[in-house]
Amino acid sequence: MTFRAAGPALALSLALTAGAATAGTVCALDKAIEVPLFHAAEASLMRGDFAGFFSVMQDNGLVDSNSNDVRTAIQSLRNLAPQGFDFCRVTVQRHDVGGAMQEIVVFHAPGERFPLFLYLAAMSNGEKDEIMAFRVGFDFREAVDKLF
Repeated sequence: MTFRAAGPALALSLALTAGAATAGTVCALDKAIEVPLFHAAEASLMRGDFAGFFSVMQDNGLVDSNSNDVRTAIQSLRNLAPQGFDFCRVTVQRHDVGGAMQEIVVFHAPGERFPLFLYLAAMSNGEKDEIMAFRVGFDFREAVDKLF
């Protein structure tokens, strides 16, 4: 299952990725730069708080947490990783000259063969940085296709 949102619209689709966190971060960064704006979303997925993840997306105007699509997505994620994930890593990251930030994070669930991929994009709305798009799914290529 994967979720993709741009503005208030939600599309379903899934992807995974993994890594080890450093102090103050949720997921391993390797050579990536920490993006605190993404921490709440990453932390919610990591610990299995899928309703919390969609609450973060709702706070950014991307979904209605009470919609049937979101409830179905939450249940699907609970079925996949009822205790959350045991490892995540930022695998792709872009910071553009105009201030846009993008990441693909891979999450691994205990006992699962395939990872879950999270794509996040943020930019300034003129007053503050906001998450503008996301996608959760199993297909890495779909996550990469979201990069702009």
